[in-house]
Amino acid sequence: MKRFISALLAALLLAGLSLLAAAAVAGGADDPLVSLSCLKGAVTDKLLGLAEGRTRAALGAVEQKASQRLGAIATPRTGFSYAPKFTSLDFKEGGVLTLDEFCCFILFSGTGRLYITSGEVINISTGETCKSGELLRLSNKYFAAEKSSAYVRLYEDGSWGMADGYYKYEASGQIPLRESFLDVGEDHWAAEYIFELAGQGIVNGVGGHRFAPSAPVTRAAFVTILGRLCRADTSAYAESGFSDADMAAWYGPYVAWAAGAGLAQGDGGRFYPDSAITREQMAVIISRFAAYAGIACEGQGTGIERFADAGEISSWAAEGVVKAADLGIMTGKGSGVFDPKGTATRAELCAVAVRLVAMLEEAGG
Repeated sequence: MKRFISALLAALLLAGLSLLAAAAVAGGADDPLVSLSCLKGAVTDKLLGLAEGRTRAALGAVEQKASQRLGAIATPRTGFSYAPKFTSLDFKEGGVLTLDEFCCFILFSGTGRLYITSGEVINISTGETCKSGELLRLSNKYFAAEKSSAYVRLYEDGSWGMADGYYKYEASGQIPLRESFLDVGEDHWAAEYIFELAGQGIVNGVGGHRFAPSAPVTRAAFVTILGRLCRADTSAYAESGFSDADMAAWYGPYVAWAAGAGLAQGDGGRFYPDSAITREQMAVIISRFAAYAGIACEGQGTGIERFADAGEISSWAAEGVVKAADLGIMTGKGSGVFDPKGTATRAELCAVAVRLVAMLEEAGG
């Protein structure tokens, strides 16, 4: 650019000298001064005109290339809308915004989750590269990079944001099963177990599009899941035999079935349905369920001593823990411990349930 400016100035200087010489001749030898009117007409105006022409010619090619680039960028994409500046969009539950490359989105209200279909998306408010499945941060700018595409799923009525660039917009829709729980991403260790059971209607979320995988499992919930797994007919049960188990509650008929099947024995006439079930309690009920469902169990020749914390396992639970381990349903945690007094989580329940389903199918149950 500097070379171009230098050449242009040199050319203008040479042209100006030529014009000055012509003006001096026109003034005559007896008149060494060039009049102002002559200078303006002969030199200044022509210098400006020459400069304008040279500039226009030099910038013409740049302008042409820029126009071609803008034309390429503005090529319509099938099914996409285009916002030349940030445009406000309102969403209801299940709404979806699809971002094409170079599109930017800001969520101001509601809950949104990002799914990357190709390339990468950058949170330009923080400079971080996004992970597929992450929740959007409010008021942050999310930008689909070159040759990238993604979509945002909205989970609340009244959600709204702004988009800039090419996008597809659906104000509401049906949320797919694998996107239904905000707290269960594809990388969660129990994701496959959770979605498999949810798809069969065996487990449900806790509301607000959340599953609470780390939440403890109650004793009532556990026997209810077992009843659903074997399609237990609970209609024949009018009472549970436990003073604290309400037959009108959602779990009532299943607690009654579990008692009748010999799975739940309770303590002093009480079942404690709302108490979190411990891992050793779960193991005992699983061992009883295996016998009830006709699931064969072949011992591995090792007893309770296989666990580093065997001394913490209650004597009444030892046999059940060994059988649950021999079945491969509860194999303990890291470092060889069983954690008998620890509470089982909803995610662990799903893992146990899927393994039991496989065994039921093998046993023909």
